[in-house]
This record gives sequence, structure tokens and C-alpha cells, in this order.
Amino acid sequence: MDLLILLVILAIFAAPMFLMQRKQKRQMDELRTMQGQLKPGDHVVTTAGLHAFVNFVDDTEVDLELAPGVITRWEKIAIVKKIDEPTTTGAANTDVDNVEGEAPSTDATDNSFGDQGGRSAGEDTDR
Repeated sequence: MDLLILLVILAIFAAPMFLMQRKQKRQMDELRTMQGQLKPGDHVVTTAGLHAFVNFVDDTEVDLELAPGVITRWEKIAIVKKIDEPTTTGAANTDVDNVEGEAPSTDATDNSFGDQGGRSAGEDTDR
């Protein structure tokens, strides 16, 4: 009876470890497959979070183009993700409330550097 309880307790602790190990192995296999299928022109992300385009692929290394004309060499294992969807540049700079043909509205609570901290230009700054 004591042996049976010991085996059940061992199974309770061993089963989750076995399942986690299988999941981790599957993720590593998917990552290696993705790294093996890299080709020039792919948009990738490195372990450091760097977004770049693949310029050249070797057995163990890739050349990444960070900006036009700026190419760096990386180990293939540093590539962690391949970005498939196209990115739109300038999308974050659009004013959602701005109707076509209207000038952008100015908000009274604008705290940009140009408004001198919310004070008007003629206001005394000594307090």
C-alpha cells in the first residue's frame, strides 16, 4: 500500500513536468523550422527586439538590413520571430478626429514644449 501511494505521488509530480517538456520541445522545433526557412526579404525580430529585413542567409548566420544601406551580421539562432503582415508607416501620426479638409484642433490642455508650460507669453514667471 505504501508503494502504491509513493507511485501515485511520483506520477502527480512527473506528469506536469513531462507535459511542459513536450510543449517546450515543440516550440523549439517550430523555431528551428522558421529559422531554417528564412529567405532574403523576410521581416524578422531578433532576441534583442530589433526589427530588420533579411538580406542574406547562410547555414548559421544571416545578414540583416536595419535601414537602407545598413547591414549587420547575426547568428541565425538570434532570430525569434518572422513578421508576415505588412506594416504601414505613418499610421500612428494620423489624427483620428481630424475630418478631411479641416485644420487639426488645438486643445487647451496641450502640454507640448512650445506652450511654455501652460503660461501665456506675457505672463510673469516669478512667483
